[in-house]
Amino acid sequence: MIQTVPVSAPFAAMTTPRLLLLTASFGDGHNSAARGLAEALRREAGNTVRVDVRDFIREAQPLVGRLLEKSYAFMITHAPWAWRKFYQTAGRLPLEEDPAFALHAVRQALADDLRHDRPAAVVCTFPLYPHLLHRLLGRSELPVHTVVTDSISIHPVWRCDSVRTYFAADEVSASLLRPWAQAGSTVVDAGFPVHPAFADLPAHPAGDTPRTVLFFPAGGRTSFARSLHSLLDTGPRDLELTIVLGRQAARLGPVAREIIERHARRRISVLGWTNDIPRLMTTHDLVIAKAGGATTHETAAAGRPSLIIKVVPGQEEGNVELVQRRGSGLLEEDPSALGPLLRRLVETGEWRRLRDAAWRHRRPDGAIVAARHVLGPH
Repeated sequence: MIQTVPVSAPFAAMTTPRLLLLTASFGDGHNSAARGLAEALRREAGNTVRVDVRDFIREAQPLVGRLLEKSYAFMITHAPWAWRKFYQTAGRLPLEEDPAFALHAVRQALADDLRHDRPAAVVCTFPLYPHLLHRLLGRSELPVHTVVTDSISIHPVWRCDSVRTYFAADEVSASLLRPWAQAGSTVVDAGFPVHPAFADLPAHPAGDTPRTVLFFPAGGRTSFARSLHSLLDTGPRDLELTIVLGRQAARLGPVAREIIERHARRRISVLGWTNDIPRLMTTHDLVIAKAGGATTHETAAAGRPSLIIKVVPGQEEGNVELVQRRGSGLLEEDPSALGPLLRRLVETGEWRRLRDAAWRHRRPDGAIVAARHVLGPH
């Protein structure tokens, strides 16, 4: 059971102090981290604080924000080489100088918010915001904390002189962050702030075989169809498959129905958008997904092995390295190889090694650790 902790003196001196969480909708990792931490803060502090989650990129420039989000999604899916190039050069962008006033509307919206309802602390899950805060406030008395959603391949844009605390997603990333964290900053190996529900659910390792599989498709229709055919035609005969289509339900749903009709006797469930990820992950033996930050760390929080089927250049490469270092998962980008790979894991005994490593590195309380640090007397 999660216990409420007393808030620090600066919080206690305010009437219902406000905690401002700043996020952005580029991929799922930033928003997932913000939601998980917001829930943990509410649980830890109860009614003694207000938790406000904001995405000023969308709020201040909704049309531009959505265009940027769609451009990001297009590049990582159809032009990963272009995204890699941008990712490699983005660290040199003068974000605090704001060339051509590209960030003027976002910075102004943030400034107005700070003047109208001054928070007791700010937590950023997207690396742009600390730079905007630094330009607005400098290194002020307002505590600014940053949740670094990258693992191992940490982009230099996360570093900012206004940040008081960096919350690292894993132990390796924490060791890499400490040398370049500026004087006066603290690096906390909190773990990725997955939803606190991961810590609430009954804990048990995966089964003796990867019988129940949770599948998050990545890529286009052809790749998805090849993956399904491989799992159902050449995978273990007792396989039980749950497919989470999420935002791709309209695009991939017809493909799933067509293939599933040919396997009427198999146990297959297809879900669209769901908020039940913690339960789904902890009740399946194996997770098949791309190497996104949220999914990678949610899988780790559940103590489940993973098969990674797609890697976005740049930020997701570190997630793959983390999984491989821990020995809790494998990279397999050939959709047709998934079924035979599952059979081979059992036949060679490698499944038990993956299962045990995943359970050994289970970390379901990242949001709780970070929330207690934000609220505590630091």
